[in-house]
Amino acid sequence: MTGWPELPLAVWEDTRDTLHMWTQVVGKVRLALESALNHTWQAPLYVSARGLTTSLMPYGGRGVEMEFDFHRHVLDIRTTDGRERHVRLEPRSVADFFAETMARLDELEMPVVIMPRPVEVPVAVPFPDDDTHATYDAEYAHRFWLSLVQADRVFTKFRSRFIGKASPVHFFWGSFDLAVTRFSGRAAPLYPGAAPNCAPWVMQEAYSHEVSSCGYWPGGADEGVFYSYAYPEPEGFRDRPVQPSGAFYTSELGEFLLPYELLRKAGDPDGALLAFLQSTYEAAAECAGWNRTELEARPGQTPSLDLRAPNRAVTIADVPEKQCFEATLDGALVGRADYILAADSIIFTHTEVDPHFKERGVAAALVRGSLDDARRRGLTLIPVSSIYQGWIQRHPKDQDLLHRPPAGWVRA
Repeated sequence: MTGWPELPLAVWEDTRDTLHMWTQVVGKVRLALESALNHTWQAPLYVSARGLTTSLMPYGGRGVEMEFDFHRHVLDIRTTDGRERHVRLEPRSVADFFAETMARLDELEMPVVIMPRPVEVPVAVPFPDDDTHATYDAEYAHRFWLSLVQADRVFTKFRSRFIGKASPVHFFWGSFDLAVTRFSGRAAPLYPGAAPNCAPWVMQEAYSHEVSSCGYWPGGADEGVFYSYAYPEPEGFRDRPVQPSGAFYTSELGEFLLPYELLRKAGDPDGALLAFLQSTYEAAAECAGWNRTELEARPGQTPSLDLRAPNRAVTIADVPEKQCFEATLDGALVGRADYILAADSIIFTHTEVDPHFKERGVAAALVRGSLDDARRRGLTLIPVSSIYQGWIQRHPKDQDLLHRPPAGWVRA
């Protein structure tokens, strides 16, 4: 199975809840071994080619990695000195899983002491006493991992558009969700909320600075939801129209939501998710007055949301070795603008756009992105290409870029 799998919560909810507790056991090992980072970023797990991993963790002069393998359905524990142990993922209680995991670490001479109870859940039964959560459906555990693979891929693409402070794409075992967060750079007021069975300082540290955050949670709807929120929520945020159709704001949670099932059934799931992430971020950034030019602009690459092509994002990148700017749409090349550099000027000689995308704003994004790059680099413009000539005629504000011959210069 590939793509966005069907995930009816009614079928696998008990497995989800058991996995939640198992990931908390492993996550707390990572929390115990790693050095503290801002916003508790030393704690999450990460999507891997097999499942979910802690990544490499230090243990004295050695290292250890723990990985949920949803192909073989085992928890792999591997060390840098070549030793390994395995814990089977099968119908078994949290108490049993916890006891064996700790025993396997002991066998590797890596005993770890953790707080043996879950966090961010209303009822926090200590791991050694939890015989309630004991369901494991291997097929749906694998499907869930596939959904994380898809979400991680799109979240990573979305994250690449931002050059301000941004979190990794990581899996929080406390709330059992995949998330990525952008920061405005400004401090936030003390966070007034709380999570069940979680110390207030944890949430206060998580929201110490102004954020726009988005993620994927396997709950809240028949097949889970994608979410996006801002803290502190700026005035007007909840009233902003967002994409795609079917996304909505819930006052109960203070978030925009996009049902996973709606996304899964969309003709272009990746495009629909990117549109949701981009439009909700823009709602937060514009309502809160973020410095978007400083946080988003980068030399040689200007992402642009093409409003005439719903759910599609155009990316413009300078490719110096080809002497052109390339326009890509969801990874596919759809246009290029050839140029020659001459002293302090850039001469755009030829522009091409795939005929299938001529009405989708690709040419405009290509010109806009390349001119923004020229302006940042202090280059003047010589528009030989007819598309660039037409743009300059229609956009007087860009005419200051035009190359001006020295006074007294006469064409021979």
